[in-house]
Amino acid sequence: MDLYNINFYLENKQNWYLDIPRIIAQKSTRLWLGKGILLQSEDKKLLDNWNNFYFKDKIFEKLAKFGIQNSLLGRCILLWMITKTGELTLVVPTPTFMSRVAKINEQEQSAELFFTNNQADNQTLTWVTITPKIVHVEIFNNVGEETILGTTKSKTKPENLVKTSYTLKNPFGFLPIVEITNLPNPLLFGQSTTLNGYPDCMSVYPLIEDLNHNIKQKRKERILNQTRAFGQLSNEQLLELMTGKSDIGQYVEDFFMNVSSTPYDKTGNGGINFIQGNPKFSEYWLDYNGIIKQIFNGAGYDIEDYNGQQYTNKTQSMFNNKFDMETTEYKIAHYKPYILRLMDMWMYYYGHWNMIGERTYSFDFIPIAMTDQLQEKELIEFQLIYGLMTKKEAIGKLRNVNLLQAKNILKEVNKEDKEDEKIKLLGENKNEQTSTNSINETSSSAIEKTTTSD
Repeated sequence: MDLYNINFYLENKQNWYLDIPRIIAQKSTRLWLGKGILLQSEDKKLLDNWNNFYFKDKIFEKLAKFGIQNSLLGRCILLWMITKTGELTLVVPTPTFMSRVAKINEQEQSAELFFTNNQADNQTLTWVTITPKIVHVEIFNNVGEETILGTTKSKTKPENLVKTSYTLKNPFGFLPIVEITNLPNPLLFGQSTTLNGYPDCMSVYPLIEDLNHNIKQKRKERILNQTRAFGQLSNEQLLELMTGKSDIGQYVEDFFMNVSSTPYDKTGNGGINFIQGNPKFSEYWLDYNGIIKQIFNGAGYDIEDYNGQQYTNKTQSMFNNKFDMETTEYKIAHYKPYILRLMDMWMYYYGHWNMIGERTYSFDFIPIAMTDQLQEKELIEFQLIYGLMTKKEAIGKLRNVNLLQAKNILKEVNKEDKEDEKIKLLGENKNEQTSTNSINETSSSAIEKTTTSD
């Protein structure tokens, strides 16, 4: 078995009863991607442009697709496509499709890519040629099922079916492409990302086959050990059965019956006998639990949620498990420089940074409760007390907003605080005035009363 073949998953999944690699890929992506990317910058125009682009181009959805592909197949390619109107769009081609026709050489700075279009109203293919100087794009109509599935038996580049083509100047001066392996693995075959594909489940594929064999055998065991009935029916009882008047009609599918003129004997002689199976599901279940735990741990994750702890607080961490935390932090550290490079290209293209000097922005992933929210509040409070964090940064952390939004929130809070303080002061002054008037009235009444008595 070739464990380094990225097609292994696609070729074998049809024989699996439980798609463990996809389950782990979805879990992996949810943990490292979290709720998406949070961009931080003091430049309002930059933030507005990015926020509009983030939702318009469905960046979260594409990064999720990238994460699942990387976990399943071991590597993934991300590239900025320049549309005919001059806009950027992030493309996540399928590696198995591109691997047959794609040519990417970062050292020589040249690339040819062939992939299916995103969000097309009909099935189309795109051929992109990129050099440091130009980007040439050709889009083809549907060229047949074989080519759509990634085979190259017919025509790799059907010139006579070109729907549209255009050539643009490459604004970057280099390839706007990053090829990312699922995990850093430079010791297998040098530094080639193409050969270093390392799916999460690579080391446990044989165990996945064992697990699905277990499920298959348990299913057979359940079917073979159903209660069976053997016996014979008279012609009259057969007629009742066929007309729906018999009480055993709902069980007849599991009966082995012999039709005879012999009447039904209630003592069992010549009547119906039952055979009850004895399935051993407990043994299968123990085997299942042991294998699936080894699979998840071998892939770098945990299968037991909360590690046996009772889940009593809805703000409690989803990250109580050792393997989940280790693998997630490792993947974030591995992916972040690549995604940062893609964002650098976007900033440069839209004029928000010239790639010289310090970046005008930063970003991070919004985690899904990596730490207990109550503990996080305590940490933020500690940093505020000792001057390690500004109020603006604290609001950004707690509300998952960028610093500019946090700054506006802080302004509103301070404004309301000042208004509350004014109202409080007015109330105190009014109370003091009332008290003074009361004292004066009391004093005057006392004087008048004394004067009257005199």
